[in-house]
Amino acid sequence: MAETEFSVEKEKKSWRTIPGLEGKLVTLGELQDIFLASSTYSLNN
Repeated sequence: MAETEFSVEKEKKSWRTIPGLEGKLVTLGELQDIFLASSTYSLNN
């Protein structure tokens, strides 16, 4: 449990540094959707 909580906290801090997302309100859920979509896209192309 502790590891998961830590990675979530780390994710909350690190998403702000992702290029293109500065100044936008992006939730962790939306980030997961973006990540999954880009992963799926990468696998399909």
